[in-house]
Amino acid sequence: MRRVALSAVVLFFLTWSGFGCHGADDTQGPPEIRYGYDLCTYCSMTIDTADHAAVARSGSGEEARFDDLSGLRSFLRTSEGLWKAWVHTKEGWIPAEEAWYLRDPEEVTPMGSGLVAFADRGAALEVTSDSDADAPQSWSQFLDAATTNSSSMTRRPDKEGTS
Repeated sequence: MRRVALSAVVLFFLTWSGFGCHGADDTQGPPEIRYGYDLCTYCSMTIDTADHAAVARSGSGEEARFDDLSGLRSFLRTSEGLWKAWVHTKEGWIPAEEAWYLRDPEEVTPMGSGLVAFADRGAALEVTSDSDADAPQSWSQFLDAATTNSSSMTRRPDKEGTS
């Protein structure tokens, strides 16, 4: 009897501390990625770094992880139900709807999309002034883009004002 009581106490503390199961707060932030271990939900490649990563969680708690923003976009277009997404920027993880996106042909990304997320529009504009990157896009514009090639993003005008 004493062994059963001790087991019940240990189980209670493991559960209460979050070690035994996930608490309600575990679903508030972005899903965790185990770099070098987790696979991209879209392309099945190993996610090695956070540099161009994204994650998403459905309303039912299903999680998805991506090594490239192009995978997130393609996945969300074909997925059913509501998904909350986060993207990794130089500042860390932020909700995807708060980020600004652009395609920079000079940026090396896991799937070759050149897609990059920024925490604010100003940071994205700095990149466009120094490269041939496309104009920054909001989350809804990013999702509406047809493909990840250069024709899918709004091209910024060149220095003479033509596109």
